[in-house]
Amino acid sequence: MKKISMVLLVILTLALTSCDLGTIPNPITGTYMLREEGTTNFFRAAFSLNEDGSFDYIEIVENSKRIKMSGTYTYSLTFFDFERANGSISFTLFYPDEILKSGIQNLIIKHGNTSFLFDWEADKNTGPRSLTLVVNPSDRSQNYELVYSGRPGKLPSPEEEV
Repeated sequence: MKKISMVLLVILTLALTSCDLGTIPNPITGTYMLREEGTTNFFRAAFSLNEDGSFDYIEIVENSKRIKMSGTYTYSLTFFDFERANGSISFTLFYPDEILKSGIQNLIIKHGNTSFLFDWEADKNTGPRSLTLVVNPSDRSQNYELVYSGRPGKLPSPEEEV
């Protein structure tokens, strides 16, 4: 009897370790808004992170002009549960010629590769809440606190106020 129990335990262990228990879905997909400080109706930037690793990005630049660009992102998770995740995210974006020639600087996502640590939060009842792009872990005032505003692809047009 003891021998049968040991054999069953070994078989069960092998079955559990050899099974693909599924991959963790990408928790950070969605549209996020960086609200203009002190307002709830205007945004400074918006991101739509798509499941396929692409993203769309709008940012307000000098003279209230809005630019829209697209690129790709990769991420890795350090921690994940259904209410929180953190890790690193890297955006690859090449500015169009008109942006490069205009001399616009200080955009959140830089030309080429831009990497951040990130913190993601969700509410167990209402779903995703926020995505924080961590610029400086020791000074939260330098981080970008983005508010979840819907599924991917819900990025406002450059002319639209949110």
